[in-house]
Amino acid sequence: MGNELFGIVLVVGTIFAGGILAIHDAAYGNQIDNPGFVVYSLDQGPYPSGWYPVSKTGDGECKVVNDSYEGRTAASVRLNQTLKTNWTDSSGLPGWEAKTRNFYLNTGELYCMRLYYKADVESALYAVARRPNDSTRQYEETSYLLGIVPPAANWTLYVSPVFLGIENCVSVRQVIRSKGTLTTDAWDFRRL
Repeated sequence: MGNELFGIVLVVGTIFAGGILAIHDAAYGNQIDNPGFVVYSLDQGPYPSGWYPVSKTGDGECKVVNDSYEGRTAASVRLNQTLKTNWTDSSGLPGWEAKTRNFYLNTGELYCMRLYYKADVESALYAVARRPNDSTRQYEETSYLLGIVPPAANWTLYVSPVFLGIENCVSVRQVIRSKGTLTTDAWDFRRL
């Protein structure tokens, strides 16, 4: 039931995007710790604090670049060949992932994901939910497609509603599957 409700709310939220998604809960704040992809120290490695490159196939090149919407740096992913896959799951597709600041976000509420990007290829934005499996005492992850982000030559705002049903959202992921480059910056994930 959680998946069906998730899809219904996304459609309704997208239709009213101009009005609903502009309202943010200021007290709750951005759940992305490092929205501008800042590398604070060389000791932390080549990637920004709180960010994880996603490229299990080995085909994508993830890096921090000095071309940003705001601030100094942004994240970029480049793919040299088109992958034979669809958008049903984000596993293995190259891109960037940010874990949310508060693992136990309030379920049953509407959140909003906003980011700026530019790309010569379409990308996909996912919310990754995590739920406990009582029989194995492990967590199972499920990727929910929030939207297909069209190519854009210049910095463009993308906004998507996120409804948290019975699961906890632990990260947000933007990935590509076709040959090209995506640069992304200024991520904001918060309760409406």
